[in-house]
Amino acid sequence: LLLGLHPSGPQSPRPGVHGSISVGLSVTKPIDEVVTELTRRGVRFRGPVVDDGPVKLAFFADADGNDLYLCETRWGGG
Repeated sequence: LLLGLHPSGPQSPRPGVHGSISVGLSVTKPIDEVVTELTRRGVRFRGPVVDDGPVKLAFFADADGNDLYLCETRWGGG
């Protein structure tokens, strides 16, 4: 388990407000395959997979509305 904490900035949402926390899950398969499978199982993603250079991201929420995302890195084999 790897837990990354990032400092908030002046434009960050206040604690307890939508968008103030998100949980990222690294994938070990190509993210497009994972998104396809999870969509088939009923997960609704917010927009397309985002290609941000060294990472690809796919955003969604859990049943309680907590922000989650999948992350495929292009380094380190994960």
